[in-house]
Amino acid sequence: MDKRFKLKPLKFEEAKEFFADKVVITPDQFAELYGEMKTLAFTVAGIETIDMLNDVFGMIQKSIEEGTLLEDFKKEMKDLYEKNQMPPLAPYKIETIYRNNLFTAFNAGRYKQQTDPAVVEKRPYWMYDCLIDGKERPSHRAMNGVVKRYDDPFWDEWYPPNGHRCRCGVRNLTQSEMESRGLQVSKLKPIHKPDEGWEYNPGKAKWNPDLEKYPEILKKAYQERLKQKEEQGN
Repeated sequence: MDKRFKLKPLKFEEAKEFFADKVVITPDQFAELYGEMKTLAFTVAGIETIDMLNDVFGMIQKSIEEGTLLEDFKKEMKDLYEKNQMPPLAPYKIETIYRNNLFTAFNAGRYKQQTDPAVVEKRPYWMYDCLIDGKERPSHRAMNGVVKRYDDPFWDEWYPPNGHRCRCGVRNLTQSEMESRGLQVSKLKPIHKPDEGWEYNPGKAKWNPDLEKYPEILKKAYQERLKQKEEQGN
C-alpha cells in the first residue's frame, strides 16, 4: 500500500473546500468542457439525472470530510445503483471514481498550501514525486525527481494527478534541502506528456480562476447553485 496515499480522511480544509466548490453537471455537459475547466465540475459517466449525480457527489464529499473508506464507498454505490434500477458498476470503475476525486482534492489542497507566500518564500523548489512500485506509468516515472521552481510553467501541465488513479505528488524543498541532496533545478523540457485529458494543474484552475474564461455551461451551473442556496437560506 502506498504509505503517502492511504485512502483515509483528508484532514485539511483546502481539500474539502476544493471539492465542495465543484458544480454537478451531466456527462454530456462535462464533455463540452476543456482542460482545467473540468476541474471545476463533477459528473459520473453513465448517470444522466442530476439527482443521482448529486447523491454520488454527496458520497464523495463525505469520504473527503469524514473519511469514508473505499469499501464503504463501494457498498454505497452498489446500493445507489440498485435503488435507481441500474446495472451495477464494475468494482474497478467505482474505485477509479473514488481515487480520482480524492487524489485530485488532496493535490489541489496541497497546491494551495504550497503556494502560500510564506511557504513559497522558504520552500520555493518543487520536486515531482512518483511512487515507484512497478505499477507506475513510464511517463510518470520519467518525471520522478524532476525539480523546478514553484512558478515554472512546467507545473501548469505536470502538477498531479496526471491520469486516472495517478498516485504522484509534489514535494516542496528549501535551498538547504536542495544542497544537502545534491539536487539542481532541471532545465530540460519533458519529452513526455501527462495522460490525455489530464494536462493541467487542478489546483491552479481552482485557486487562481480566470472567470472570463468560464464556458457558459459552468456559468449557468454556478448561477443555478447560487439560486438554490438562496432559496434554502444558505
